[in-house]
Amino acid sequence: MLNLLHLQPGQCTFQPAGVLHAYLEGITVELMANSDNVLRGGLTPKHVDVEELMHTLSFESGNTPVLRGDRVSSTETVYRTSAEEFELSRIELSPGESHSRGPGTARTA
Repeated sequence: MLNLLHLQPGQCTFQPAGVLHAYLEGITVELMANSDNVLRGGLTPKHVDVEELMHTLSFESGNTPVLRGDRVSSTETVYRTSAEEFELSRIELSPGESHSRGPGTARTA
């Protein structure tokens, strides 16, 4: 019933609001825009509001784009999505290496 997606280390995907998703294995970071609710779809002993879930969800199949990020420096990869509220940066440092963002590189709303 869900679109199955296999991600490799360093890859990510963007799921817009209304898309039911689950993590089957591995380690992940999930970023969410400000919201006053989270709807559960099952696989939990917590309450599932089925009527609201059916009203809110988008039931579309298709290919989910895999994001590999844009390398913006020798230490930083930025993952940009259609969400204006946030973006994710991955900073990779070797022992003794440092990272800094130059002036004007912060994204503002």
